[in-house]
Amino acid sequence: MMRAGRLVGLLAVAVAVAASLSACTSPAKGTAESVSGTVGEAGIELHLEGVTVTAGADVAPSGTTMTLTSDTRAQEDLGEYATALSGGVSITLGDGLQPASPISISFDVGRDLQAGVDVDGTVVPNIFALSSQTAAGDWVAPTIAQADLNTGIVSAQVTHLSWFSPISVAIGEAWKAVKQSMGIETARPECATDRPKLNGVEVDGQPWNAWVCLVADGSGVSVELTSNANLPFIFLTRPAATVTTHPEVSFSAIGTQAFFDVLRPDKADLLLQGGSVTLDFGGATPDRISMRQDGGLSVIRILLDVAGAFTPAKAAQSLLMDKFGQLECFAKLAQTGLSVSASVEQVASFTGAFFSCASAALGDFPGVSTILWVLGAAPGSVVAMVQGALNLVTGLNETQVVFLSSASAKPEVNCEQMNAAAYQRGVRTAELHSEIPPFIHGTTDGMLQFAGGPLATATMRKAVRVNACAYPTSFESAITQWNAQLNPADMKALVDGLRSSADYAESTRGNALVFTAVIPGEDNGIMSGYARSFTYAFVGETWVALSAVEDTLPYLDSALAGIR
Repeated sequence: MMRAGRLVGLLAVAVAVAASLSACTSPAKGTAESVSGTVGEAGIELHLEGVTVTAGADVAPSGTTMTLTSDTRAQEDLGEYATALSGGVSITLGDGLQPASPISISFDVGRDLQAGVDVDGTVVPNIFALSSQTAAGDWVAPTIAQADLNTGIVSAQVTHLSWFSPISVAIGEAWKAVKQSMGIETARPECATDRPKLNGVEVDGQPWNAWVCLVADGSGVSVELTSNANLPFIFLTRPAATVTTHPEVSFSAIGTQAFFDVLRPDKADLLLQGGSVTLDFGGATPDRISMRQDGGLSVIRILLDVAGAFTPAKAAQSLLMDKFGQLECFAKLAQTGLSVSASVEQVASFTGAFFSCASAALGDFPGVSTILWVLGAAPGSVVAMVQGALNLVTGLNETQVVFLSSASAKPEVNCEQMNAAAYQRGVRTAELHSEIPPFIHGTTDGMLQFAGGPLATATMRKAVRVNACAYPTSFESAITQWNAQLNPADMKALVDGLRSSADYAESTRGNALVFTAVIPGEDNGIMSGYARSFTYAFVGETWVALSAVEDTLPYLDSALAGIR
């Protein structure tokens, strides 16, 4: 059952509290540890040591006795980020009756309640709940509660009677710890030079999300691929390679691998955050490694980090070693999948299902199970944090490593020379956010996917040669530039198509023919409504294409200077 990652919004953890009833037909009576009363025409109201219980007349037959008892019970394994706010109370109704209508409970916890924690300038609110056990001590699902920060009162409505105790879950503190762990960069291996070369094979530049090393393997080479990203990547190799995985030994890494094993795509493998793989091509010359970020696995990795912040080692081991792959709910969740551009509703549903399943898996650890259930029942803050983390990779979720033989070697793409103004913008972004590189270079069929419409995309794919660089401008976007060498017939067909399009405006810049357009954004979840600016310039056999969510025209002169 229970316990326990930049668009963070305030979480409404509201369960309304019924108005206190003014009188009972029988006055409450009892000891300092217990108080009783009977249900009358006006219902019932009991008070005991800062705890108030109220119910309507329809809660039970008239004359039924309700007893409120002070009952302190140990709540083990609540962990570093969850706090029990009082010892708790037990409520009974008649001879083991359950209420026919909701009962309101309020706890005056006698302390200043914290609203939450500031994370990057936004308060991530704490989640309040009533943990619950039966009279026999069996844990049952907790109830999300409402907290009055001014009076120190935590209240909720319940529909069953048992033992209750208010708790506070500091999800913001846990998220700060998760963010810190996600910001840890992988040390660059000495063998990962800018363009590793060995036995006639050359790596055409290091990707942004991994370090690539070449290792002598007889007369050929094998490849060592070390993650340099915060989230996992699915990858395929050409030709096929034998893959040996060296994962980071952590809760989130092992859990992500377990989910991947459930949905493993045909012939694909997984590069985990903090881990590495060895690729043996069996003597063949490697051609390329294509990597893409899977939205579902990325969310799973973040949720596992959040869950791990609340989960002690023994519970984590039980979940990872004994539960993943066995529970039907995990298998269904893995098969459901989630795109990087998932909507708020999709992420919320996925998040709630994950924590509910993890809660059920950890019934042997009731404190952990309780916190995970709370996160599943009130996933708002977690959803906002997951979306914020996914924004880090929107537009940068595919990458490719290209290997060149000595016969096909080509000069390195110089992103600074290609567009000095955009490069300086990327440098400023990297100074603000150390986990973002100032530029990323690749090819048109790699990580820098071109999406300029059917005709432009088809033309890009037919280019004789393409150099591409992306210059991040924030966590969410980048200025991307492609310099493509075109055959004259393909260039003419593209120019004619742009001239016939109502979206593009034609102009000139020196000896360059220029087309500009702003294409409205689609309703695609995280990047919903983001229009994209396209600037195309044609000089000789070269087509320069610029794309970003901001105006790209100011970067055109620098782009043209880079090819002259």
